[in-house]
Amino acid sequence: MVLWQYGLKWPHIIAGNNLKLPGLGGLLARMGAIFIHRSSSVSVPLKAQSARKSFIRRLLSRRRNRNPSQAEREQPVEDSDARVRRESIAKYNCYVTVLKAYIEEMLKLGWPLEVFIEGGRSRLGKPIADPKFGIISTIMESLDSNVLDDVLIVPVAISYDKVMDITGFHREWQGLPKQSESFWGTIKGVFKQLNVRYGTVRVTFGQPFSTRQMVASLLSREPKMKSESVYLENSKECANETGDVVLSETNTSLSSQLSIPDFKSVDSSHYLRNQGNMRPTPKAVVAKLAVHSLFLAQKSCSIMSTHLVAFVLLNRHRKGTSVALLVQSIASLMLDIQRGVLYRSVSLGFTGTAEQVLLYFNYLFPNLIRVPPEVGSLKSTNREFWETIAIKPKLCNSDIVSCFELSYLSNHLSCRLAGEAILSTALFSEAGVTYETVLSNNVNVFVSRSNVLEKCADLVMLLDTAEFLIIPPCQDCNDFFEDLFCHFESCNLVHKEKEVDSLLSKNEREMQERIAAEYEFNVDSSDGESDFLYSSEDDFIGEIVVSSKQTTKSTSVSKTLQIQKEDRIYINFEDEDSKAKLQMFATILGPIMECYWLVSMKLNSLLHQDLAYDLFLKQCHAHLKERLNENLVKFEEAACFEYVKNALKLFISICVLRTYIAPNALNYVTLADHYKDFDQLSEFQNLFVQFKL
Repeated sequence: MVLWQYGLKWPHIIAGNNLKLPGLGGLLARMGAIFIHRSSSVSVPLKAQSARKSFIRRLLSRRRNRNPSQAEREQPVEDSDARVRRESIAKYNCYVTVLKAYIEEMLKLGWPLEVFIEGGRSRLGKPIADPKFGIISTIMESLDSNVLDDVLIVPVAISYDKVMDITGFHREWQGLPKQSESFWGTIKGVFKQLNVRYGTVRVTFGQPFSTRQMVASLLSREPKMKSESVYLENSKECANETGDVVLSETNTSLSSQLSIPDFKSVDSSHYLRNQGNMRPTPKAVVAKLAVHSLFLAQKSCSIMSTHLVAFVLLNRHRKGTSVALLVQSIASLMLDIQRGVLYRSVSLGFTGTAEQVLLYFNYLFPNLIRVPPEVGSLKSTNREFWETIAIKPKLCNSDIVSCFELSYLSNHLSCRLAGEAILSTALFSEAGVTYETVLSNNVNVFVSRSNVLEKCADLVMLLDTAEFLIIPPCQDCNDFFEDLFCHFESCNLVHKEKEVDSLLSKNEREMQERIAAEYEFNVDSSDGESDFLYSSEDDFIGEIVVSSKQTTKSTSVSKTLQIQKEDRIYINFEDEDSKAKLQMFATILGPIMECYWLVSMKLNSLLHQDLAYDLFLKQCHAHLKERLNENLVKFEEAACFEYVKNALKLFISICVLRTYIAPNALNYVTLADHYKDFDQLSEFQNLFVQFKL
């Protein structure tokens, strides 16, 4: 409807072959669907196909000849399997060639191509951080061979108040197998959803960008790839000195258009490369192009009213509150987003007052808020009545699906605040505060800015590949958090040392000077050594060891003296509003860090024996559910099966775990050689302890 309204062509949609159902598949194909294999690897389907064909051939051979010859009986099965494999690979190569030619022809004719780059549907309510770039690779091959002049990528985000298949995720959140799509299941689902309320849908189109320009920018940031790239021959007009994309004069008109841009006005013929010395684009750059496209789509996504209320319930009022305070928190968050001061590049996809937003959320999800029985349901009444009603999100063990559903809705906003969540968690970790003590802490807390940035880099390493799209590929991690630090300073969440000195009273400054004079370094000692021994300059940030010939003791000094003056940063715990916002940001990572920590503790079972991957995955999830039933977890949503899968995926990607195929054809998991030592494994587990609230 949106494309028809703006007079644009109907796009062809890349769809998985699992949707090619009888009857429905033909209808989708006539509507523009292009069915492709969901996996680019042929090894898995070939194995089953080879075994199936070999069995059928042997069966037919026995029927044709009840008494086969000795040569036929002794013919090895491997020859037949190898022949089937060669035939299947040839068919698959033919399929890839036809698909590539079909996509090239459509793009030549100017037909838009709609690709869901995430692959499958997100079970956690946030973009899948590992996008599939098979179609983008096919398009890049066409660009490398100059079959296509250029391709414009338009990030598109679709936001729902309530997705239609959220009830289908209930089984998967609890670790149960996914139900396969079927024709009758689709028909039944259509009639079942007719009486369900789903609210509104908002479609947001981001700024289009040139594929050639973006690849040139990404290649300019890869020194090792410059010699292999021919994009850089004419990259002066595609990228500036810092590597940022600069639109040409022809494309500049796109940024001034508020609606869908006119693709016909874009002339990209001057981006054609020379015919000689053509080399394929490195796969690493293609992967970064896919991540950048998904990052822009996430940035364009609008926040719906249901996402906002669920976020406030989980991250601000987990233990319950009155309706009046909940409405006040919703109104405050809406105002901050509309002003764009604290929440940058976040837009709301709804209008109305905070009271209307809460009532609308309760209308769509009546089972996610626990209302006192005497009230029955929330109704728009006077403010005095609302102040007497105490409500809380449903986070009980008996109805854990409601908790997972709240987390699914909340993650639509949480993924947009991943950077703020990482920086707040790093600040709390460096300050040594926890989820329980942060709200009662009203004293000045100094931390090391460089230490906080190091912790942020550690968190990015843990979360960027499994949970969030945090930093775009065209930006450096340190620059990203330096800019975010400055943003926190402008929002009065942290202060620099000069600003803190102005807040201290005269007596406090005199006390600091007195303590500094008392613990001043004495380098003129009789034995020619300093009374304070430290191995390096970094040891000065920490505990100072006082040494003598008789005894060695540890002396704890004021934290303001432990940190170098130019590196000090002050966390504003005196202001209640600033403290509540920092606590809300840090709570975003609470369930993830707790789940990762508990899964890392289960790695001890691999010290003695290797386990099948599926079995170990179920054991980890059972361990979390057991702790949940015993009320030993702080965040109930940490027991979600999807978080457990992401934890194991992370451990494999950072080479803590490795997998192999056993003789019984099962996928087994084992510890890497470095972590088979108990001390090394404990050190890895402590990495999550420092970030666990």
